[in-house]
Amino acid sequence: MGHAEMRIRLHATRLILSAALAAAALFQSCVGDVAAPKEEPSDWINVPVPPIVRLNVNAIVSDRHGTLYLGADNGASLWRSTDRGLTWTEKTGGLNTLFAVQALLVKDGETIFAALRGGGVFISRDHGESWKQINNHLTDIETYSLCAAPGGAVLAGTANGRIFRSENDGGVWAEVETDSIQDMVLSFVTDSAGTVYAACRSQGVFCSADSGRTWSRSSSGLENLFVICLAIDGEGHPVAGTWHYGLYRCAGVGEPWVRIDGDALSGIAIYEIAADRSGAIYVSTEDHGVFRSPDGGDSWEKGDVGLQGLEVASLLPAGNTLIAGTLNYGVFLSNDDGTTWNPSRAYHPVDPFRYDDFWSASSLAIDSCGAYYLFNDLGIHRSGDGGETWVRACHGINRYIKCLAVHPDSYLLAGTDNGIYLSSDSGYSWSPANTSSTARIWVFALDVATNGTVFGGTDKGVLRFADRCASWECVFDSAKATALSTGSAGRIYMGTENAGVFGSNDDGDTWRRMTDSVRVFSIAADRVGNVFAITDGGILCSGDDGNSWKTLPPDVQYFAGVAAAPGGEIAILCNSAGEICLSEDRFATWRVELAPFRASSIFLSPDGYLFFNELTLPGGMHRSRNALY
Repeated sequence: MGHAEMRIRLHATRLILSAALAAAALFQSCVGDVAAPKEEPSDWINVPVPPIVRLNVNAIVSDRHGTLYLGADNGASLWRSTDRGLTWTEKTGGLNTLFAVQALLVKDGETIFAALRGGGVFISRDHGESWKQINNHLTDIETYSLCAAPGGAVLAGTANGRIFRSENDGGVWAEVETDSIQDMVLSFVTDSAGTVYAACRSQGVFCSADSGRTWSRSSSGLENLFVICLAIDGEGHPVAGTWHYGLYRCAGVGEPWVRIDGDALSGIAIYEIAADRSGAIYVSTEDHGVFRSPDGGDSWEKGDVGLQGLEVASLLPAGNTLIAGTLNYGVFLSNDDGTTWNPSRAYHPVDPFRYDDFWSASSLAIDSCGAYYLFNDLGIHRSGDGGETWVRACHGINRYIKCLAVHPDSYLLAGTDNGIYLSSDSGYSWSPANTSSTARIWVFALDVATNGTVFGGTDKGVLRFADRCASWECVFDSAKATALSTGSAGRIYMGTENAGVFGSNDDGDTWRRMTDSVRVFSIAADRVGNVFAITDGGILCSGDDGNSWKTLPPDVQYFAGVAAAPGGEIAILCNSAGEICLSEDRFATWRVELAPFRASSIFLSPDGYLFFNELTLPGGMHRSRNALY
């Protein structure tokens, strides 16, 4: 799925959730006698789930002291690291926080320049502690690229195909005549001979032999003019990365560009190029991780363990560490020449649970060892200490995740927009479990029956899986299956998009309709005959294995969440008024357990602890301090 398509899908889903929450209303008179809310904040613990922030990294640079600076899309997001990328501190004092940091430049090893897309150029002379805007005579502030030209001049390229030059560190800018440049100036480099090169997106490459004062075309030999990035290799020559047409090198002014990747990068979109002191060349790509050539381009190897499926937008060799900035997933570090990667801690420390991003932290699973697994916009995260700390646990899975489940045979399952993924190592690595025939099937719900059989609710109906989900068969194809839950005596309950609730008493071989044709959002069943379904016709509940149903309350159309204890001790629902309600007498009466939170989902662990996600800012995940049953 493309980056733009994913953003559209995420935005659309947020709107659906917002509409659902706004439409819900729980009338206390319909639910039964509701006692006054508990006011015992000490009964709940905030669980510090990892921040839900899309850190889109645009640039990483280093000064002469080894201090790293990172520019990102999240407002004027600029970060500094003094430990080679292990930890980061945001440094935005004086920056215009309305605009993204698109490019960074370190001049003379000390002075730092930042190009803001829509905000012009800023300068810092105190290692990023403070910033000053330097837009005097900069008549186009859609700045996209920066360069230190020979003789001390600074160049700034814009999204409108204009180049500006300053001889006094941005005190005054003068536009350079570039009538032939009509497209984005995406990147600058200066070769060992002092020639400056500029990548101009769809127009190829331009060069200047007089410190950026005049420019001429330099695109001979390029198979395609869509040039995204430039770098200087170990011999001081410029290297150009294209969009799907490979990597090129030029021996100097007047010389043609020669392709150096063979077919290794054919059909792959190149984001960034970097070269280290040994002469190795690194190339980051849209969705193929990082490629490395140890011999200046003669041979290539792919090193993306830990980066599978991620879009790597920037690269920086820093001593023995290679640093990669990604779209959505922050910063990753490699200490073995790019073969394996691990995430750094470049997360946003302030307001991490913003409303527009927190909606998707909607599922929690707990394995037999007590580890928590949660998925959100940044993938799957694992906590082995009750939620105190989290690590990213989704290497190998870069799909739109809809649901999680834990199998009693000690492996994890994730339902995605492309079938089911499995992990046998506590979520640290994932691989597709489905055959090619189940690829591109949306898995909306997963349920593991009491006998270990895995059922998947999909856009094609219900699939029954075997052999660790390597084989499957469709056991229901009359409607889209949106929810699944196992109840008493191994009965399986299924919710559909528009056909109501169905049940199966024979391991999915046959199904019986149990309700009218309503849209089912979620189902929770216990092991003593109680079934609880959230539908667009209200909250449906049954105390006799789905043979008869009643509606509580009749006017509710949407609902936030539902959970039930396996032994029928309690049932829990969360309404859109921000209240978590609990029933201990098989739905007869309810009491408000917690208010006035705005919860997006609830989860009841096997040992009786209740978790819920809070939508009210600053948001967060909460857990009951004590077991509820």
